[in-house]
Amino acid sequence: MSGKSHEYLCKALELAEEAGTFFEKTLQVCEDGLGKEVFGMLADQGARQKELIDEVYSSLERGEDWAGACSLDESDKNDVRGVFQSLAEKHVPQGACATEVTAARAAMDMQAAAVDFYDSWLSDAGDPVEKKFVEHMLGELRMQRVLLADLVEYYDDPEGWAMAQDHAGLDGA
Repeated sequence: MSGKSHEYLCKALELAEEAGTFFEKTLQVCEDGLGKEVFGMLADQGARQKELIDEVYSSLERGEDWAGACSLDESDKNDVRGVFQSLAEKHVPQGACATEVTAARAAMDMQAAAVDFYDSWLSDAGDPVEKKFVEHMLGELRMQRVLLADLVEYYDDPEGWAMAQDHAGLDGA
């Protein structure tokens, strides 16, 4: 494994562990059903990301190349807005909950930093499979960010959020 890949994987693992700890702590203080579900999904996805990074790291340490170390399952890509909408429909809209909104905004900031990290890695990645791995991680982070942005919007203005989902206009058209 090249020195750069090793450094990037170590940092990716560190970021995944920090995110996992953050989401687990948030789950402990989340009172609202919707926030709890969203942060639970993010914690589960974070655990899968950490596991993937661990597997790739271990395989590369054993001397495999990127093609042998990294097999990505792209079949579980979800329509993140649709996922959030189906979750939101199960819950009665409530006013803004400071805990969940604060946590969602903090998570968005954390993920913005992670996206910057993966963008840097992407520009340095030499192996095509390594690039695909980094693009995969970036895609997941961006989907998570959309989910978090929907959560904040939902808490800030549940009626406005619902209207936007229905594509309702205020002009009567």
